This record gives sequence, C-alpha cells and structure tokens, in this order.
Amino acid sequence: MVDDPYRVAAQALASGSSDAWVRRLLGPVKRRLDLADHRLLVVLRLRLGAGDLLPDALRGEIDSTLAGFKYSFTEPGDDSMCTWSENHQALSFTCEYLAGRLLGNRVFTNDGRTGNAHADSARLHLLDWLEDRFRWGFSEWLSGTYYELDAVALTMLVDHADEELALRASMVLDLLLLDLALHHFDGRLHGSQGRAYRRQKVDPSHQEVAAIVADAFGKPPSFHVDQLSGIFGARQRYRVPQAILDIAHQGGAHRIHVSHGRTIEETIAHAEARELSRNPDATPGQLSLARVRACWAMQAITDPEVIGDTISVLNRQQMWTNSFFAGLRPFRKFNPGLGPLLVRGINPITIGMQLGRADVTTFRTPNLFLSSAQHYRSGQFGDQQHLWEAVLPGGLVVFSTHPGSVGAKAQSRPATPSDWIGNGINPDIAQADNVALVLHDTRGRRGYLEGRRPELSHLHFPIAKFDETRLTERRLLGRKGDSYLAVLSSHPYEVVSDHEVLQRGPVTGWAVVLSDRSEFPSFQQFVDAASAWRLELGREGLQLTARHVIGFGRAASEHVYELGWDSEFTVNRVVQRSDHPRYETEWVEMPRGGTHCLIRGTSSTLRLDWSAGLREETGPGLGS
Repeated sequence: MVDDPYRVAAQALASGSSDAWVRRLLGPVKRRLDLADHRLLVVLRLRLGAGDLLPDALRGEIDSTLAGFKYSFTEPGDDSMCTWSENHQALSFTCEYLAGRLLGNRVFTNDGRTGNAHADSARLHLLDWLEDRFRWGFSEWLSGTYYELDAVALTMLVDHADEELALRASMVLDLLLLDLALHHFDGRLHGSQGRAYRRQKVDPSHQEVAAIVADAFGKPPSFHVDQLSGIFGARQRYRVPQAILDIAHQGGAHRIHVSHGRTIEETIAHAEARELSRNPDATPGQLSLARVRACWAMQAITDPEVIGDTISVLNRQQMWTNSFFAGLRPFRKFNPGLGPLLVRGINPITIGMQLGRADVTTFRTPNLFLSSAQHYRSGQFGDQQHLWEAVLPGGLVVFSTHPGSVGAKAQSRPATPSDWIGNGINPDIAQADNVALVLHDTRGRRGYLEGRRPELSHLHFPIAKFDETRLTERRLLGRKGDSYLAVLSSHPYEVVSDHEVLQRGPVTGWAVVLSDRSEFPSFQQFVDAASAWRLELGREGLQLTARHVIGFGRAASEHVYELGWDSEFTVNRVVQRSDHPRYETEWVEMPRGGTHCLIRGTSSTLRLDWSAGLREETGPGLGS
C-alpha cells in the first residue's frame, strides 16, 4: 500500500489549514447542480480514506451532505443534474453505494430510506453496469473525457467495495486500461471517440484522461487533492497488470479491431430480459423504467424505440423541470403511445445523441496512427461522436466533420453538434490499415431543432504543426519528423485558416493515407508518389487508386479502395469486414457479449472470466 495523500490532506485540515477547497466541492452537491457527483466522489474519497483525521464539524457536514443528496432520477425532488448517462450512472451509483455503506443505519432525508437500503439497490445497479461494460464495452467509447470518470469510479470500488464488487470493478478497470493501452500513441490516448470536445480533439494534452494514461503507463503526474484523477493516482489496491503495460509500450505495426456498445434493439432486449429474470411479474411501469435506464445510459432519449418510455418516466418522476429535457417540454402532455409516430414525423436532431454500437478500426506504428468508426450511423444526425482521426507524433491531429447547426440551444451545456464537435450529418467511413475513406453526404431529410445545414465538410489540418507541407490541387501533404500524411479531396478545397480546409457541396469526400520514411526515404518521394494517386467521387461512391505499401510492409503495388454510400467497403474488390468482435488484436480476442478474456503481453498474461468471477495474472513473479 502506498502512502495515502488524502490522509496527508486530512491531517493538514486537522492542524488548521483552510477547508475552503472541501467546501467548494460540497457547495454544488448541496445545491444539486449538474456534475455534483464529480465533486461528491472526491469528498467521499477524503471521508473514506481519512475520516478519522477530519475535524468533527467538517466530518459532520460531509455526512449530512451524503445523507441528503439525490442519487438517482428515480428519487423525489427537483434538480437539473444528469445522473443517467453511462459515466454518470457509474459515478452516482458508486457514490450512493459507498455513502450507504458508510452511513448504514442513518436515514437519508431525500427519500426516507436508510443507508443500507441505498447501498443494496446501488450495488445491484453497479453489478449490471459492470457486466454490460465488460461484455459489450463502453457506449462513450475511448473518450478522452469520460474514461477518466469511469476509471476513478472503478478505482473507488476496488478500494472500498465488498469483495465481489471490488473484484468485478477490477476486471472492468483492466479492460478500460486495455483500451488505453491498445490506443496508446506518443504517450497519449488517441482514436475515434464516442464523445469528444473541440479542445481535447485538436490538442490531446488537454484530455481529462491524460493524467490516468500518464500514471498507468508513464510518469505519474502531480497529485491534486481536489481533482478526480487524484483518486486513481492515490489508489491503494489496484496495480496495472504487466500484460497491459506490455501492450501500451509495444513497438512495431499493429492492427486493432474493437467493438463498443450495443444497438438500441440489443439494449432494449437485454434490459427487458434482465428485469424479467429478476421479477417475472414485472409491471409495465417497471419494464418501462428498465428500458429507460438502459437506453438513457447510451444517450438514446428521443429515439422512436424509447420515446414513449421517456415521456412516461418523465411524467411519473415529475422530471419536466430538469433543464436537460427543456426541448421535450412541448410534448409533456402527448400520449406516450403515439411517441414513436411523433418522432418519425418531426425527425428531431436529438436522435443523433444515441451512442450505438461502434466498430472501431485502428492502425498504429511508432510513427503514425489512424483510427475510425466503421460505417457509424452513416447519414444520420450526429452529436459529440468523434468518428475518425489521423495522428502524427507531437500531438498533430487531422480529422474532418460536417459542421452541425442547432436551432435551439440546450440550457445545460453548449449546443452540439457544432463546427468541430461531432457531425451535423454523420459521414460514411471505412478504413484498411493506413488508409481511410470519408464520404460526407448532407442531402438527407431536415430535422426538428436543426439550424441551417451547411453544404460542405471541413478538415482540421494544422499547417503550422507540420515540419513541412505541400498543398497542391486536391492534395494536402505534410511531414512531421519521419512521418507523412496525405489527404486527397474529391472537390477543389479552400484553405480558410492555418488549421481549417473545406470542400463545398452537398456530397464531398476525403481520402487519408499515412506513411513514413521506411516506405519513402524522403518527403519529396512521398509527394511525387501522391501526385499519381486518384480520388474520384461518382454515382457509386468514393474511389481511391494509389500505388503504395499497405499495412504491414507488403510490397508496393496499386490498390483500389471503393466506398459506396452505406455499403460494403472493398480493397481491390475484396470486401473488408466492418462488424468487429469485442476485441480482435494479436494480444487479445474476445467476442461481443463474451464472458472470457485472455490478454497476452510479452512477458505475462491476464485471464478474466466474468462467469466464474476469476481474475488471474501469470508470468514471472506473478503466479503459475
């Protein structure tokens, strides 16, 4: 066990140091502001790790706050907190479980139940959440923002939960760190993401998960007692498995296929089956709540499959004052049974919030990184999904979007999608190793709450970050050290600024090719080769013809890549598979929905068996 910095902080408080930082955390919790669960988890870590050292008055105030908080949207009371998304379920249920165990016999004033009752119900929800993440992955896949929150909630459970819950939290934390290791490039997390924001996309050093990545795979960052990432840094029981460390630092070229999340149909079916397995006599209201909890976790709130349940639950729980549902208030008196017909009629852009199944292809070498979500909800509304990116060393990130336009801003957060966050209309994307095709078609039906739809796509291409660039007709080429990147456009492009390039038109396409000095000894040779590559946009879709080395260093030859709208992707007329298993890499294979996972590092292995509740490391100094 390492020294606990929260005990050091508590000793300082007991010695008369200012407790202003603790009260800054408690304030939003008492007022039930959004993100209150973020603050509460830090306060709980202090209370559980060093409660015996805290001044009596401060400890009493913390306990009163814990016993008075609203942990779930199913509890009474008005607020504008989000407690239902994937990361918020992890945080809120973890806080509720740990607070309930701490104050077992105390009556929690918001709903009159005891702490023990809160802990029991939260534990059941946590077991469901953990199983879903283990078997199906994260709907907020590979998020540089939300993986931090998941990681710290899991760390709290490993350190403070009962034995079974701690074990299962360890297993899910293993897979979260495996995700970080598989997509570890140049010291950071990269890749397509379920939810991402502009600042973190264009400069990955600002990712909230950066501190977790550094702590797990590199040099631990400075500890800050009031920051969430400090919980992972101060962990007491969890050690990053050696097999995962091996993967994070593995050199060479690697092809990585992963699948995250479920379709809304899968989600609803699993939610109903789980509820009926526990309660064969479940009422329609109980089944409705089960569907809502599962669908809202994947941000599916207004989709036709769930809108009727959403309206019913909002009515039953009296949640219409929550600002997250401001856009739905005109429909509060609408018959829930007619909800699907209503949604199909008005086509709201909020459908784009859904975080459905994502099949992510990634190709990485020490010199380059390319990642994309294959055919992800192509032609449908988007929200905060980051669907592809190409990365060269030094944090140089290239990606395209269709700028979104929201007609009515949400009250609780900036309206998305926007210029660089998500897509107004999702493109079709396919990738084969170091080559990706991106086809933007914006001609689809307009939607309720949608603003003016731009007929263009634009590319984030940070010219100043390259060591050298060549911008020629329908080609943008750049060098960073020994790494090369080429982007071809289907139309003539316009350079708008030092980081933005756009193509105008309702249908536009981009082709991305990455390479390095091992294939082209000089940048000029790369430029000369790219001058002969052809990108054509026709009635059948997008076609790239390029002579180069694909993937793992096979002999250079001419390759033809073809992507038809929402159809199969072919390379030299061979269909490329896009429906991935949970994991498919040289280090780990696991089917979607699987319960067994064997992770093979260079010197050790990690075996995870969800059904048996088994977590076993083997290797030198680790076991058999």
